[in-house]
Amino acid sequence: MGFRIMGALPSVFSILLEEVERQAILHRIKNRFQCDIHKDALLQLEHEEDFVAAKGVIIGAFTVICVVNDNPKKNNSRLEIGQNTHIHELNNIRASGGRISIGEKCLVSQQVSIIAANHLFLRGLPIQNQPWDERKTGVIIGDDVWIGCGAQILPGVQIGSGAIVAAGSVVNSAVPENTIVGGVPARVIGSRS
Repeated sequence: MGFRIMGALPSVFSILLEEVERQAILHRIKNRFQCDIHKDALLQLEHEEDFVAAKGVIIGAFTVICVVNDNPKKNNSRLEIGQNTHIHELNNIRASGGRISIGEKCLVSQQVSIIAANHLFLRGLPIQNQPWDERKTGVIIGDDVWIGCGAQILPGVQIGSGAIVAAGSVVNSAVPENTIVGGVPARVIGSRS
């Protein structure tokens, strides 16, 4: 019985060390940018300088932010979030293989995915071993954009300032300024008056 407990101690210790390091990174970033990142948000950052959050940014609990380069020779992954943008809980933002820029005073509801790049899917090599598809990468979101719950923003998309993305939409093409889009795939369903 005692050996089982002792055998578990190194893994418990490593988990505690990982959590201490995670909280230290969050603390550094919060102080550096004067933003509010919930303690239960998960930031996977290959290089801290590839994550930029302006003053007043809020990131909610259980949001996953991943900024990791697929190829160490290419530093093509970056996330920039504009002033006073609120990213709520349970979101998935993956600026890996491309850059994501989110403007000022945006609202990102819950369970939203913003994806900067997809994998190639050539035959003969497992998809998980394939590099990012560089033909269509990055996401640019303008200022004052509202992205509804469960929306999916795919690589290569640009969303104009003032636009609204309806809940559950899949955005795979450009969204003009001040329009409302919805559906799968998203299409214009109205405009802001």
